[in-house]
Amino acid sequence: SKIAHDGAELRKAFCGVFNYIAILCASVSIGMFVVAEDLVITLLGDQWYSAIPFFKWLALYGGLEGLIITTASFFVVLNKQKLMAYLGLLQISILVPVLIAVGHWFDVETIAMARTFVMIFYVVLVYVFIFRISSVALSDVLTAIWRPLIAALIMAWTVSYLHNPTYETHYASLAQDVTIGLIVFPTVLLTLWFIAGRPDGAEKTTLKVGWEQA
Repeated sequence: SKIAHDGAELRKAFCGVFNYIAILCASVSIGMFVVAEDLVITLLGDQWYSAIPFFKWLALYGGLEGLIITTASFFVVLNKQKLMAYLGLLQISILVPVLIAVGHWFDVETIAMARTFVMIFYVVLVYVFIFRISSVALSDVLTAIWRPLIAALIMAWTVSYLHNPTYETHYASLAQDVTIGLIVFPTVLLTLWFIAGRPDGAEKTTLKVGWEQA
């Protein structure tokens, strides 16, 4: 609120927070997508096997929703609460008829897919308005999100490639996949950060804090 009228500082603060959120959402949502089978069976049991495709789409939806939830305070700071409410109502007005139609003609997985695609539209819409009402630009968002997204995709490919389906339990398989993900994602993320010239952002701040505490 103190920097609401300072476009440069507001932009810097938004980008700093968004970078952390992008890292969290990309790693968790894509990570849960790729380990969905073992995770669902381990936590819920074999009887939930048919829910795995639904859970995968739900994981992606959660990541997208995370990118939206964090914008609420930004709209408040800019005194644009009504605009945020209108955008939310627009999303609901689209989501409800889409889910009714899809639910009538298709299965549960398709419903989850439809919900995810509507959320993609909503995310794009919200950020378009953020660009219009503030000094934040599309380039800021792309700069903050490309490294976490690529790192998460490489993590997903690595986990899938090294996945061992011969384990006796889903727990052991899940443990291996999670361990690989925890190694690959930060490694790739920091590598991309170095390649990009070590710009200001979540990686630099985290390393600085870690070094000072050490």
